[in-house]
Formats: sequence, structure tokens, C-alpha cells
Amino acid sequence: MGKALNLLRLGYSTNFAEFVVVDSKSSGSYRSGMVILASCFIGLLVLWLIVLTTLKIRGDTVGCASGNAFQSHTSYDLNYRSHGAGPNKVEEQEDSIAEFLHSIPNNDDSLNSSLPSFVDKDASVDYESETNTNDESTICSEVSLPSIRERRTRIVFCVLSCISLAIVSMIFVFVLAPFNKTTNDVGAYLSDAQEVLDQATVWASTAERAINGTLFFIQTIPASVDLLCPLSSEQELRTKLGVDIGGMLNLFGGEYVVLQETIKGSLYDIDRVLFGIEESINFLEVVSDGARAFFWVVPTLLFGVSTLIAFALFGVVLSWKKESNFRFQLFLSYGVLPMFIFSSCCCWIVAVISALVAAMGYDACTQGEASGYPGQTIHHIMQAKGVEQGGLVGAFVAAITQGCDASDPSSILLGLEANVQVAVDITWRHLSSVDAAGRFNLVEMCGGEKIEQLLVDTRDTARLMTLIRTAFHSMSSSLGCSRVQPIYHEAIHDSMCTTGMAASSWAFVLFLSVGVVTMALVSIRASWIQNFQEGKIYHEDEVAENMMLDEHEEYLAYISRYKHEWQEYEGIDTSIQGQRQS
Repeated sequence: MGKALNLLRLGYSTNFAEFVVVDSKSSGSYRSGMVILASCFIGLLVLWLIVLTTLKIRGDTVGCASGNAFQSHTSYDLNYRSHGAGPNKVEEQEDSIAEFLHSIPNNDDSLNSSLPSFVDKDASVDYESETNTNDESTICSEVSLPSIRERRTRIVFCVLSCISLAIVSMIFVFVLAPFNKTTNDVGAYLSDAQEVLDQATVWASTAERAINGTLFFIQTIPASVDLLCPLSSEQELRTKLGVDIGGMLNLFGGEYVVLQETIKGSLYDIDRVLFGIEESINFLEVVSDGARAFFWVVPTLLFGVSTLIAFALFGVVLSWKKESNFRFQLFLSYGVLPMFIFSSCCCWIVAVISALVAAMGYDACTQGEASGYPGQTIHHIMQAKGVEQGGLVGAFVAAITQGCDASDPSSILLGLEANVQVAVDITWRHLSSVDAAGRFNLVEMCGGEKIEQLLVDTRDTARLMTLIRTAFHSMSSSLGCSRVQPIYHEAIHDSMCTTGMAASSWAFVLFLSVGVVTMALVSIRASWIQNFQEGKIYHEDEVAENMMLDEHEEYLAYISRYKHEWQEYEGIDTSIQGQRQS
């Protein structure tokens, strides 16, 4: 899916490091590609809204596409229930009634007097009342014949509704469940990574405080033996007491200084590694929190879409069965329809976000190449930030991205630990020689308090160096490849770049499908509108024409419905014909 989405942003960068490093010179190219990708789908949504608005404005000139009701064909069916009555007989009876009506003088009230007592000549016709069904009656029923387009459109509406409900179910299976699993797994791995970071930070701070203490001590040591022992020479102390004061001063002034510079450089690299881990944890926490928010928004949207589809489908069924009412039609037109359009737009927005996540995830996990892997992205980010990849930092990055066979940062820390231990051992040997000769004797031969302060500071330095050795040993365990690399591999490779990317790809496809289907349902919303024959409301430009048609239909319905009443007064027709002959 990521490769397919990259086709929409050809010519733009796919280096994810440009998105992470804001100050990158080429970062504008990557962000422009993301804007182009989002604009492609947003443009389709805007185009549909424009078409929908245009069709609504054009009204009846585009028929049901504007959302107006289908135009049903009405026929009046005269069926005789008397024995032997047929179509020809119906025509003869209609001609007879017409001839009778024209033969009545205008000032004659015989017609009004001959009407049945329960018939009001000025009353409107009740189309839903039942007609007389005796043996010799004639029934005229108003038959609303739905067009083929109306039936086909409603069938398509029902099919698309079922498809959309099926897609909603697929979203729960292929999107929400994997997203939930990914966020939970990543949260657990981030907790482990935070524990590693906290432990390493504590020991790094301990080592830094210890090394600062030893530096302060080294700066206060006298430069020569004469300043420490003004009463005796270095040779006399070595001969009589077996104490090498010159060796102690050389240890602190030479090997200790070099070792402390090495330790300070290593602590600086460790701080950079810990800072990188902290930045990665913060970035993954932001992504995880966004996924959790997405996880809670999506079910709400899906529930709303399903509810609206259910109401619309129920309205289609009622309209198809001619059982809908005016209030429910208003609810569908002014309640369901706006929410339907809003939900469709929300589905498109979620689809666009999913497309961006899928494209960016593909770039981060593969560096835009089919054979790429997340480690390449990490190396590019480090290069963009100007981080040197040698020493401890390079070993740590190689360990987590290429496996423990490539390198192990704990080996560098263990080497520093061994060097510190050597310096500690040498210091304690010098102190042991002083203890063997007797500290009182050494102070007596040297004279002054400087030699005594040197012995105290040397013992404190040995303790601080031992603490530094312990800190490096603990950091080697915390930042070791065997502990860090599994966390990285399971969180990045297994969870985010496998399960998470598959879920984001499915989210794009399924939400785009829901958006398209709901667009189609809104476009054929005329399926849920019932064309009422009574109480019609017309636009101003069609009032005259349609009112004349309605009056004509009412006239035919009245004559055909009460035709059997006129047949009971055949004597009236006979008397009038006799008057004409006379």
C-alpha cells in the first residue's frame, strides 16, 4: 500500500529523516509530498460536494439525482364486478354518464337532488377510503406504478447499505483489533525501554559525580615529592619504609589524568545514547497516544454511520411499501441527511489520515525501498542531525539495528571498567605499602601535614574509582545488546512496522470504501422519499400545471368511484329522454 501511495507523490522525497529533522534543507520536499498526497483525496471529496450541491440547485431538471421524489405514473382502473361486464361495457357507461351530465339544464336542480344523501358535491375525495364491493358495482382504484428506475435505485440503495455495514464490521476486525494490539504491545515495550533508560541514567549520573570528585583531588596534589616530604628524599622513603611516593604522584598526575579524560569522553557518549533513547521513547509515546485517540474516535464514528444507514434503510423500506409518513420524511431529510453527509466527510478525513500514516510508516520502515529496513532510517536521522556514528554511539546503533553479532556496546563499557579496575588496584597497592610501613613512621620522616592529607585523599579517590567501575558495570548490563535489541526489534519490527502498518493500510482502504459508499447513498437519497399523492406541495414555477392535473385526477376519481350510485337512478335517464322526444 505504501508503494502504491508513493505513486501519487512521484518526484518528492521519501526520506523519513527529513520529516523528523525539521532543520533539514530538503525537509520541504518530503512535507510537500505529504500535502500532495492529502490533496488528491481531499480534492475528490470537495468535487463530490460541489456536484451534490449543483444537482440540488438544479432541482427537478435532473430528476431524482437532486434528491427529489420519483415521479410515479397514476392510472385509474375501472373493473366491473358484475357478471359479464368488460372493457367495452365500461366505455359505454362512461359515455352514458357524460351524455347525461351535458343534458341537464343549468337551472335544473334535479342532478343535485338525485345525488346520494351521503355525498357532498363540494367534498374532496378520500383516496384511502374503501369502495363499495357489491355484486353489481364498479371499482376504480388509483394505482401508483413505480418506474423501473425507482425500483432499481432502491435495490441499489439496499445493496450498498448492506455493503457499508459489512465494511464497518471488517474495520473492527482488520483495523481496530490490530491497532489495539499494537498500542498495547508498544506501551509495554516503552515501559521496558523507560526502565532501561532510568537505570542507565542513574548510574551515569553516579559516575559523573565520582569523576568530578577525583578531578578535584588531582588538581590539589603537590607537583613534587619535595613539597610532600621536606625532611626526607624519595630514595630514603623507598629504602627505609618501602613506600614509593613518587610512584603515587606519577599515578595521579599521569595515568589518572588520561583515564579520567577517557571516562569523561565515554560518559559524554553515554549521555548522547541516553538522550537518543529518550527522544525515541518520546516520539513513540506521541505516536502511541495518537493511535489510542484514533482508536476511541473510530468506534464512535462507525456507530454513527451504522445508525444512520439503519435509519435510511428503514426509510427506503417504508417508502417502497408506501407506509412512510410526512413526519418521518422530514426526519430523514433534515435530520439523517445532514448527519449522513457529515459522517461521509469524516470517513474521508479518516481515510486521508490513514493514507498519510501508511505512507510515512512505509518510508520509516523501508526508507522508501522494497528491501529497506528501519535501521536505515535511524542512520539517516543520525546523519541529518550530525551525530558521529563512531565509538560507543555507533556500537549502540549497530547493535540495535543489525543485531548483537555486529557489535555490542557493553564490550566498550566493560573495557573501561577493566581500565578503571587496574588504576584502583595500583592505588590500593600503594596504600597497602604505606599501611605496612606504618603511617606514623611515614608522617614522622616526611614531616608536615601534606603527606597525611595525601594518604586520606588517595583512599577517597580509590573509593570513588571503585564506584565508577561499579557504574560502568551496571551500565554495561543495562545498555547491553542482549537487553536492548529485543525491545527494539519487537517494538519496531514486529509491532509498528508489521501489525501497525497492516492496520493503517486496511484503515485507508476500508474507510475510503465507506466514504465512497456513503457518498453514493447520499446521492441516491431519493430512494427513501415517498411521493405522496394527496397534499402535494409544488414549486412556484410548476403550481398552475400540477394543480390542473390534480383537479383532473380528482374529477376522474370522483366520477369512477361513485359511478355505481348513478346506475341506481336509471329512471332519471329514461324520463329525460322521454321529455326530449315530446
